[in-house]
Amino acid sequence: MKKRALVWLLVAVSGCMSLTEHAGRIADGSSFAEKTLERYLGENGAYLSRLRFRDGSAALKLSFDSMPALAFYLVPAGETGGCLVSSYRFLASTLKGWNEFTVDLSGTGSFEDAGTGSGGRRYRLAVENVEEIGLSSGRVRSGENRLSGGEALGVLRNRKLRIEALTGWMKDSAAAGRSFRTEKEFDSYWKPILLPETVSKRKRPADYAGADGEWIRAEDVNWNAAYSGRFPEDIAMLRNSGALLRDWEEALPWIYLSFQWDDIITTITDGLYFSAQ
Repeated sequence: MKKRALVWLLVAVSGCMSLTEHAGRIADGSSFAEKTLERYLGENGAYLSRLRFRDGSAALKLSFDSMPALAFYLVPAGETGGCLVSSYRFLASTLKGWNEFTVDLSGTGSFEDAGTGSGGRRYRLAVENVEEIGLSSGRVRSGENRLSGGEALGVLRNRKLRIEALTGWMKDSAAAGRSFRTEKEFDSYWKPILLPETVSKRKRPADYAGADGEWIRAEDVNWNAAYSGRFPEDIAMLRNSGALLRDWEEALPWIYLSFQWDDIITTITDGLYFSAQ
């Protein structure tokens, strides 16, 4: 499995806050008046910042050039020198909409001095047992509609289920193991397969036959129900209803994140190296 470089730092900070309490402050937005105290540079455009929030609490924020819509947050685990994986926050827009949300996580980490290399002092952070607790807050825009609060949560949670069903099938399909360096590469490969009615004829799969199709109209597109039959029932229903097109147009960065998620977590748990900027 091709690894992507993510770089983390565990910094000792004073005070102790429970995972649930701190994740809640991040989730409801009250902590996002963040002040960067220190910044650390990793390989391939990864960055880690030590933050202090308006309420006096602290966290570590990991971001990286390859996926700027995503940021992970870690909080200190008392006086043990370890950390708790608190949450990740996602904010990305497309021409048709945007999604902003926080997903609470659980997991633990350990930090070790990895000695001095050619670039100076190096550190290693190993993170274990990272699991999702659930999507806890967010906002969404779909066309002209802007949603927040409980209404947005319902929309986002339903979309999350659809996206995970889709990317689960993708990773189990004949293209399993295929690597995509960018969201653009991902879109160029998958959109003609999943939504051939929306691309030019020359980009459609060679075995796409539209002349004898059974057509269903949704989202101003005539969907070939016969072609939908090659997919699992849930994916076929998303195609024929137009829901798959809406998700693709309003949440492609999120779909790409879901597809890459296992690789991201594998990289984190394998241990990460970084140095001060």
